Amino acid sequence: MVRLMQSAAVHHLHSFNQFLQHDLSSAVDCALPHECAFDGCHERLQVMLQMTAIAIDYPILNKDPQTIITPRECRERKITYSAPMTASFKCGMNGIDDRGTITRTAGYLPIMVLSNRCHLSGLDEAGLVAAREECDELGGYFIINGLEKVLRLIQVPMRNMPMAIQRPVYRGRGAFYTQYAVTMRCARSDQSTCTMTLHYLSNGSMRLRVSVRKQDLMIPLVVVLNALMPDLYDQGNFSHAISTGTPRDEGSKQSFFTNQSSTKANPLALLGTMCASLFRQNLPEDADDDVFGLFFLERYIAVHVNSWSAKQDVLALMSRKLHSFVHAKCCEDNMDSVSHQELLMPGHILSAYIREKMEDTLGQSIAHMRRDAKNDLTHSSLNIHQNILPYCSKILGRYVGVVGSKISSFIASGNLISSSGLDLQQTTGFAIVAERLNKWRYLSHFRSVHRGQFFTTMKTTSVRKLLPEAWGFLCPVHTPDGAPCGLLSHISAKTHVVCNSSNMAANTKNWRILLIDILISLGMLPTRTLSLGYGAKNGRANSTGCTTSWKCMSDHLHVCLDGFVLGSAPDEVCANISWVLRRLKVKAFSAIGIDTTLEIAHVKQQGLSASCPFSGLYLFSQPARLVRPVLQCGLTAQIELIGPFEQSTLQISCTKSGLSLPEDNISTIVTETHAEIDPTVMLSFLASLTPFSDFNQSPRNMYQCQMGKQTMGTPSHSFYHRGDHKMYRLLTPQSPLVCTRDYHNLTLDLNAQGTNSIVAVVSYTGYDMEDAMIINKSAFERGFGHGTVYKTLLVDLTAEAERRKGPLGKTSLLCFGNKNTVMKPANNGAKNTADGPEYVAPMLGEDGLPSVGQKIGPGDPLWCAFVENCNEHIIGAHKDTENAYVDAIRFLGHLPCNENRKDITQHRASITLRYPRRPVIGDKFSSRHGQKGVLSVLWPECDMPFCESGLTPDIIINPHAFPSRMTIGMLIESMAGKSAASCGRFHDGTPFAFQEHRKAVDFFGSQLCAAGYEYFGSEPVYSGLSGLLMRMEIFVGIVYYQRLRHMVSDKSQVRGTGPVHPLTQQPVKGRKRHGGIRLGEMERDSLLAHGISFLLHDRLVICSDSHPARVFVDTRCGAVLALHPPNSSGKGHILTLASITIPYVFRYLKNELAGMNICIGLFYEK
Repeated sequence: MVRLMQSAAVHHLHSFNQFLQHDLSSAVDCALPHECAFDGCHERLQVMLQMTAIAIDYPILNKDPQTIITPRECRERKITYSAPMTASFKCGMNGIDDRGTITRTAGYLPIMVLSNRCHLSGLDEAGLVAAREECDELGGYFIINGLEKVLRLIQVPMRNMPMAIQRPVYRGRGAFYTQYAVTMRCARSDQSTCTMTLHYLSNGSMRLRVSVRKQDLMIPLVVVLNALMPDLYDQGNFSHAISTGTPRDEGSKQSFFTNQSSTKANPLALLGTMCASLFRQNLPEDADDDVFGLFFLERYIAVHVNSWSAKQDVLALMSRKLHSFVHAKCCEDNMDSVSHQELLMPGHILSAYIREKMEDTLGQSIAHMRRDAKNDLTHSSLNIHQNILPYCSKILGRYVGVVGSKISSFIASGNLISSSGLDLQQTTGFAIVAERLNKWRYLSHFRSVHRGQFFTTMKTTSVRKLLPEAWGFLCPVHTPDGAPCGLLSHISAKTHVVCNSSNMAANTKNWRILLIDILISLGMLPTRTLSLGYGAKNGRANSTGCTTSWKCMSDHLHVCLDGFVLGSAPDEVCANISWVLRRLKVKAFSAIGIDTTLEIAHVKQQGLSASCPFSGLYLFSQPARLVRPVLQCGLTAQIELIGPFEQSTLQISCTKSGLSLPEDNISTIVTETHAEIDPTVMLSFLASLTPFSDFNQSPRNMYQCQMGKQTMGTPSHSFYHRGDHKMYRLLTPQSPLVCTRDYHNLTLDLNAQGTNSIVAVVSYTGYDMEDAMIINKSAFERGFGHGTVYKTLLVDLTAEAERRKGPLGKTSLLCFGNKNTVMKPANNGAKNTADGPEYVAPMLGEDGLPSVGQKIGPGDPLWCAFVENCNEHIIGAHKDTENAYVDAIRFLGHLPCNENRKDITQHRASITLRYPRRPVIGDKFSSRHGQKGVLSVLWPECDMPFCESGLTPDIIINPHAFPSRMTIGMLIESMAGKSAASCGRFHDGTPFAFQEHRKAVDFFGSQLCAAGYEYFGSEPVYSGLSGLLMRMEIFVGIVYYQRLRHMVSDKSQVRGTGPVHPLTQQPVKGRKRHGGIRLGEMERDSLLAHGISFLLHDRLVICSDSHPARVFVDTRCGAVLALHPPNSSGKGHILTLASITIPYVFRYLKNELAGMNICIGLFYEK
């Protein structure tokens, strides 16, 4: 059974496995062939190249194919976890399509950890630990150059669903264009997509816009329909196909048939003429316009269906919806709503990207052949005639080998370099680093959903709004504050992502035939396409037999399955179909064969108005959808998976009041059709970890989701086998006394990240003002909040030697070593001895590296290397300003089994340093309720207030932290923690567990009274300074506190001297460069308001760019530049030699302005 923790990233794994098993082979089938033709010596030669297969192996070492490599080794060695990828191509010539098969290596494809191609797949906890991984390893990420990278889940428009939109910018596309359009994002079997947009023109006609290689083709709809159905002449057919039967459609009808008369001759040739220039390299040179038109219809028009008649039905459906939208008979579809969106899965974008890169490879190979023929036609034609396979194999080998590196670059940078754009609105932001700052942050990377990098630059806030349709699917709490607010969301804990599409299963045909038979038996009237066979790929259609189908579509509601128009039925029949299918798809009836993730959305006819959606019965079984469990109302109360589009058509109760309704009587008027399983289904994993969050102000719960991901904790249990650049670790973690149900289900005690602290709420000593907090010094000495920071330094001697090139560009070979090789001769024939000390750096070992556990101070040598055949040594120093301890030393590289270990020279090593980080003044702490504060003072325990039992608090906070923030949940947690410690058991803090009839204060207050405490948790407290009883009782309890990673040791930036900018002589910028703090105008004004002008002069002049200068000042005009010598005066000008101190940047500014003929006056007074 998969634990809840491991299920957090299961959709990433399933998507990549689906890519390996199905999408990759579909990408091969969908790949376009490439052809070229040129005149040979004796005949015209025509060469064709087409991809036939792609194979992916298991990860191995590049130089040692017999040795496997594991993710742990890739992390430590800073390399990519990848597997060999080979591609097979079919070569044809002069009409013979198969002259042989060419197999070439396509580089190395990064492999997702724990996927079917990973060596860790199928291992249990003991096996993962033996492989030096985490026992609860999630997988779902790639390892690129030692970094763990995650492909983001990006919200994109729902596939195979026509959506009505209104964009004022559409008016600028040409004459008669209006703002109305219907768009449909159609998906191929390899998960690549092609978007069709049908525009409405004010003259009644319509234009279909399709993007081909980033070029928009605007094609009249009549041309496409006539090309699909040449005999569409009857006006009755058109009325039932794309009109709505209103008098306003007469103009559309006349415009349609007026345009049809001009294309009646050969609409397919006309369509081919429009797009022939885009497909020259994909079709034979002698192909006519009809072939180009057929190629365009097959590859870019309604690509989610195969048959021509099905494509006609899709265009007719889009036309009907566009007419309804224009005539105010249906409302606009909200593209920002989750109900009209799906997720871009990792496997889907990889499938489309690999297919495009393989097609680019074929295009580059064909272009190479053309260049060869142009340069040497005789030799090129001879190679093609006699050695076509070796010739094509050689050319393909030049281009196909870089496909793997391009995919690795895409995952490493997240930047999409595409010739077509892959039908996406962004080119950046596809990948992020899976940071292991703590388990909470690491977990949230796999559940995050981003709206898209394109929307981050938009000034409108409509895309950031939390809409009702997102209920239960996206968490309303877990979103960051600031710039990404509303754009970066997280999937709720109970939501799943459908990755395995039912149309890819082994019993696909049987499942769909069964579903269609059920629909027909329940009263659906099928389209002509179903009579020809579902999904059959047939030729061009005619109008025979189509009238009945389109009439049904006009008079009734259409029935669609994944964008395929199955038929039509009256509204009452659709309601019955929806009810029956829901009963069939629940778990108890899954043996019948209906997909349990089938989304059934019956949009009822609610009248023809601009506020009602376009009616119909929509069925979805496609991947990339969000589904969540709810309870069906009825006697059995079965669990049903529903989608966001389906949810808007249901009546879901937040309570379970409607579960006892009769199951077999659909005529009963019901208020609720479903009920929620639990009130917390709307929350994400992290949001559900906040105890009593329903008592808090909502922004505080949002802040906790962010601060929980910034907390020092236990990110990993295999510190020694990881080479992360920086890791934080809390040395004294505890299990919280008050936690939620999901905290136990996620087994987060294995990665605890906080401490149960005794907190007193009192104004004491004045050091607790402005969110500051006082910590008991004795608690600090016992280890409260103590942590460690691990930093890993990579030493690459090859790169170091490259940086130290000589004047002639020669690179010296560096090797690790610390021995002094300079020898001096000895007397009396004895052996030579070292001239000087035995080691160049006495603190380092013979191998030039420090020992594990050694203390390293600022400026101490960290590594030493020598230049081969030379007595020169290079020493790398510790550049940080704080002490550290060597935690691990690793030599990086591969040692073949048949090599002698003594003969191997290592050139790469990693040094992991451990920095002890005890809390210091200025470090940040927070509770789990968004109450953040900084450590202001370590107060001696003897001066701390104490209770009657002698108990002293660990933390003192100011009472002013509660009234404005309204974090009542923290007060209840304090009472619950106190009760838990007194009773010796853990308390459940799951939200919405308490109601008005069962109050949390009463529940925990009664337990406190039973334990001998005051009902509300207050206690008499004595002052530690005077020993007297305080006049008021003080609220004292136990709260789980977190130490944040924001520490003064990482942020303090104070300097008296240091590097300066060579041009302005001011301190450089940046803490790592030992720079100074940037002081702006607001900081200057605030300091002046305090009356500390001398401090400003000291900081901004004396300690910055103070510059003593001797200048000649003109006493009359103040100029420091004069035309007369210093010892003379003319025309009343007197030059005075003055010694002044000015900022150097002033001198620089004056010189720059003088170059522009602008003079600055400087008046001098003695």
